[in-house]
Amino acid sequence: MSARVWIPLVAILCLVGCGTPVESGNAPVAPAQSVAPQFPDVKPTEVLLHDDQGTSVYTYRFATTSKPKKGIILLFHQNGSNAAEFRPTAPRLCALGYDAVAVDLRRGGDMWGSTNQTAAQFPEEQPYGNALKDMRVALDGVEKENLPIFAIGSSFSASLVIRLAQTNSKVIGIVVFSPGEYFGQTGWVTSDAEHLKVPVLMFATPKEETRVEPIFRALGHKRQSRLVIADEVIHGASSLRTDKNPNGAETCWRHVEAFIKGLEVLKNQGSKKK
Repeated sequence: MSARVWIPLVAILCLVGCGTPVESGNAPVAPAQSVAPQFPDVKPTEVLLHDDQGTSVYTYRFATTSKPKKGIILLFHQNGSNAAEFRPTAPRLCALGYDAVAVDLRRGGDMWGSTNQTAAQFPEEQPYGNALKDMRVALDGVEKENLPIFAIGSSFSASLVIRLAQTNSKVIGIVVFSPGEYFGQTGWVTSDAEHLKVPVLMFATPKEETRVEPIFRALGHKRQSRLVIADEVIHGASSLRTDKNPNGAETCWRHVEAFIKGLEVLKNQGSKKK
């Protein structure tokens, strides 16, 4: 059953001092830590892919040292951004036992002091929806490894991740930060959410509530899905960066880690039944 999670400041204090809460159908959310945990740095490897028109799609793979590898997490940035949005966060996903693949989407820019090499090929800014081509190329590039695949989306790409997962059964779960109807067609994203079959972890700021809630409600009562609305969330997947979200990143990480671990439990239970 889906769980809608409100986390105002008083609830955050309760997470710290009132024991370990357990969300419906999910692994326990770990207590808050006073100091952010440290993880070994992971240097990405550039992997160049191409779409059916010959356009280069630049991806960057952060490899886990865990054996066996649990799966792959695709990382898609927000508008004006690039794969470097995930440079500080990918190593923590690797520590969970996953390879993380960050993608330069054709709708983006040069934030974080890094050039978006996919977007740089186009003389004009590309429509939001065109970035779905790059996302599908990235997904196609890892499908053959036959491992569980998660996807994380940021702002406009969060909305596109919903469509990506809705049209591809290889994706077993998605994490979406600040999705919305960004594409000029009212209800486009909400309709995709209605037909989505995989669990979703959705984040929004309080100001984004009215935009995000209809999308979450369209999911229905999908097991393991939850919506986190909190002051500790900022716009997009930058919520996971301590340099951009020093007061809330750990709260967001606890939900992401619990979501992934919860789906691992379900996957293992399903394997034992076979």
